[in-house]
Amino acid sequence: MNDKQAIIDKILGDAEQAAQDNLARAEETAREMTERAQAEADRYCAQQADKPAAVADEWKTRRATVDRLDARKHALSVKKQLIDELYAQAVETLRNDRREAYLHWIARAIAAAADDGDEVVVCEADRKIVTAKFVRSVASDCGKSLTLSERVGNFAGGVTLVGKYCDKNLTVESELQLSRDDCEARLEQILFGEKG
Repeated sequence: MNDKQAIIDKILGDAEQAAQDNLARAEETAREMTERAQAEADRYCAQQADKPAAVADEWKTRRATVDRLDARKHALSVKKQLIDELYAQAVETLRNDRREAYLHWIARAIAAAADDGDEVVVCEADRKIVTAKFVRSVASDCGKSLTLSERVGNFAGGVTLVGKYCDKNLTVESELQLSRDDCEARLEQILFGEKG
């Protein structure tokens, strides 16, 4: 899809501030967790003053390790949530802000994958734009016999093709997942300054 880069650029442009805010919150939470762990370790060490220093140091080290792992898990969770939100926004951006490109992508995907007699299943959100007229136009352009299914798909966008021998998943989710697999490490680098 030629619009992948435009979508990625739009996502990155719209989400950079949100990413920085979420990352700052995650770092603040991690800092607070570390400070609490340090205070708890200091209290414990003070209580254990009569025990060998090695035991206290070992406990302090273990506690700090656990807290660092917890903080990292929390930060990763926030990052994953942010990236999930960005991809959900991409679907809406495609459908609403780039409707012509979205319809063009759907038409190309159908034309490339359809077999004669396939039924085109759309999701509820796209029923007003992927109409029987649209399907007839695509069928005419690609020289195949296609019909719009009465069934409504349970996906965010795009279509599925139900055929005699196999079904084809041409949904936005599948396309974005391919894009995500290809560019998630780059997205993390841009948003969070990390190497994936």
